[in-house]
Amino acid sequence: TVDNWNFLVAFPRVRMEAFKPNTIRSGFAISGLVPLDPHPVLQNLNIQVEGPTKAPTLPGSLQGYSDFQNTPYNSQQLQRKERSIKKIINQCCLHIERIYTGREWRLPLP
Repeated sequence: TVDNWNFLVAFPRVRMEAFKPNTIRSGFAISGLVPLDPHPVLQNLNIQVEGPTKAPTLPGSLQGYSDFQNTPYNSQQLQRKERSIKKIINQCCLHIERIYTGREWRLPLP
């Protein structure tokens, strides 16, 4: 086994061996980084295109927000969904703030 001391002693030598310029260039070439070639990465992807995914069941308080249940397919739909989610988050934050400060309900004192 390698304890801390042996690791610290061996590390500089192993580092110099692993990070030689040729080793780095070879790693970049194999991964398609330099020269740029996305094919090595893309050929290993296992992409299966299916129909739209079914949205999980939402808690009762969110059932009215049908916006959550549709996957956006373009940038406009994504931006619309983003605005909708931000609006809901802001409303939730407002309610939490009101509850926290006791403005919405009288909170019982311990």
